[in-house]
Amino acid sequence: MINRKIIIYLGVIIMIGISSFLGIKGIRQYKKGHDSVSSSTNVKVDISSKTKISVKNGKRNNEYKGSNAQTYENFLEDKNRKVNMKIDVGDIIIKKDSNQSGKLECKYEIKGSSQEVINELLENIHIRFSDNKERLFVDVIYGDTDIDAWTYIDKEYKGYKLSVDINCFLPEHVKDVTAICDVGTIKLDNVTVNANIEVDTGEIIANNVEFINACKLIVDTGDIKYKMLDNISKKSKVAIEVDTGDIIVDVGNNSLTSKYIINGCCNIEPQIELGDIKVK
Repeated sequence: MINRKIIIYLGVIIMIGISSFLGIKGIRQYKKGHDSVSSSTNVKVDISSKTKISVKNGKRNNEYKGSNAQTYENFLEDKNRKVNMKIDVGDIIIKKDSNQSGKLECKYEIKGSSQEVINELLENIHIRFSDNKERLFVDVIYGDTDIDAWTYIDKEYKGYKLSVDINCFLPEHVKDVTAICDVGTIKLDNVTVNANIEVDTGEIIANNVEFINACKLIVDTGDIKYKMLDNISKKSKVAIEVDTGDIIVDVGNNSLTSKYIINGCCNIEPQIELGDIKVK
């Protein structure tokens, strides 16, 4: 009887040991397949980052929320550089850079059911800079996969939600900007630019802005609000298009030369499917 108890006890110990070994092996395989990658770029920048994980308790279940903040500096010293930015979910703010060298402040936020997964994702998501002779492309990717971060998360981690907020500080010598966002807001603040801005669902806000050359502001569902810089003088044609929403243009102290021409130099071309157009 004693020998039988000893055999059973030893068997239990062996089974526990095997289970523990398999569990550790599984974690190691997970880590091996998702090695963390620091932010990389083909453009010389100075990078700093800060990660914070917090927990939000829901009424029905626990939801984890994590964030990571990164700053990229000195990437727009080339006077001939044009900028393209693209995100799926989040906000982009474009404003004047007093240092005239270019800076991006990025905040990544992820919500989901596992803190471990959120940590892993935050370690791997970063900004990628790629450029050709005249244009700098800025997008958000996962690790060294070369895959858009939202595409990767949707494929590998269903139910996890990523949003990215970008503050882009633009030197005065950079006059050409393209910014695209699926869901969110793109705001231009106190800049003079040739801009092509597109939002699927959300808003475009241009505050104290003077557009130059041929520009486009396009929103599928949402509003476009344009407050002109005072005393505009540069020639421009601004196409403002909304499918469902409102277009509001505030000319400030500028004069309406005709219905949609301001100070004789800025020609706005509003188009709307469902909503109102207000020029005041």
